[in-house]
Amino acid sequence: MAVEWNGPRAKKELEWLRSQHRPGGLLAVDERGKRLRDGSPCCLCGEPIDYDLRFPNTDSLTVQHVKSRDRFPELTWVRSNYGPAHFGCNASQGSREELPVGEFENVYW
Repeated sequence: MAVEWNGPRAKKELEWLRSQHRPGGLLAVDERGKRLRDGSPCCLCGEPIDYDLRFPNTDSLTVQHVKSRDRFPELTWVRSNYGPAHFGCNASQGSREELPVGEFENVYW
């Protein structure tokens, strides 16, 4: 059973992800370590994210759990399990299998 992802703690983690992956953020780099001018892309569709948009805009940033919360509830609050995703992409992904390991190395640390 998945751990709940809501409340002040989830909001704090979203803001941390925003600060790290937005243009100029420490994790906004490609696989070679080169800075990404537009920040980290969506880990699901690969398109740029507008880090200034807010929920409920479908293009706003959400936390995508690389390893699913259903199968790995112990990783719910582990930052290395977070990837930036559009709200719309994340919602359509649902609780399916986790993302392929290594495919999004530039997105999470």
